[in-house]
Amino acid sequence: WASPRQQHVFRLQPGTTMVLYTDGLVKNRHRDLDAGLDELVSVAAQARPGMIEDPARLLEYLMDRMLTGYEQDDDVVMLVLHVPRGERR
Repeated sequence: WASPRQQHVFRLQPGTTMVLYTDGLVKNRHRDLDAGLDELVSVAAQARPGMIEDPARLLEYLMDRMLTGYEQDDDVVMLVLHVPRGERR
């Protein structure tokens, strides 16, 4: 049985970067889900300074590092969102 969908409202603080992705980014025939999630955290932690604030650069970096050398059987979708720091009004 499908569980009912739920909605939650939340706010991202200025300076926050969020990465949303499908399981195809982290899981494949040679890498299980847990290993893929650990690898994604490790790869993201190695991102160069300034890359976290640039969604296009971070997306390209994560895709390259996570998918290079793996044959993809599944779709991969990723969305990177960054809330810039700025003056509060």
